Amino acid sequence: MEVARIRAVKSDAERLNRDLRELCRLAVEQGAQDAKVYSCRKLSWRRPDRKALLLPAEKQSLHWPVALYPKDSIKQALARYRWAVAFRVPVGSGSLRAAYERLYWLAARIESACFYKGYHLALGLASGNCREVFCGQQRRCWAMVKGRACLHPNKARPSIEACGLDPGEIGANLGWLESPAKVAGGRGKGKKAPDRGQADSGSPAFLMGMVFVD
Repeated sequence: MEVARIRAVKSDAERLNRDLRELCRLAVEQGAQDAKVYSCRKLSWRRPDRKALLLPAEKQSLHWPVALYPKDSIKQALARYRWAVAFRVPVGSGSLRAAYERLYWLAARIESACFYKGYHLALGLASGNCREVFCGQQRRCWAMVKGRACLHPNKARPSIEACGLDPGEIGANLGWLESPAKVAGGRGKGKKAPDRGQADSGSPAFLMGMVFVD
């Protein structure tokens, strides 16, 4: 992989377009069903799920049902980006947990690739509750305990819906959905990602992630 020099100026359009195409190709090569460049001008927002907000603290995490960054506005931060790479991971009849793990791995992998291309503020988002994917056996999310840190900082990422984005609208804009009402960004309504076995009939057809690049 080409490592970009650290520069004090914005990337030129030609280089940015090339890098975005390469990141989409990387996502597909690493297991995404599809990946597309997405303009941040088309970001759609929604309010947090009210039922999820009522869940006990033991079921919540630093990244879900809302991204807990008290000193920063995640909405303002995301609105400053121009381009993102959106990707999807199929669920099908396979393991739902495996699909979630692949989604989070891809978000971290593409985010890392962005850094080495010179986009040092790249931010990866996944879907659902990272606690249920990586820390379901823990009593609670350790990152929410004062003096403790996340057990999986290289894997865990905020979910699209926890950052206030509307994955249904974004999925429809990408051409992956006929109607925004037919999808949720992640299961995230208190439903636990199963440890093994097949996806149930209520599972989404795919899980969506995004990496904000520039």
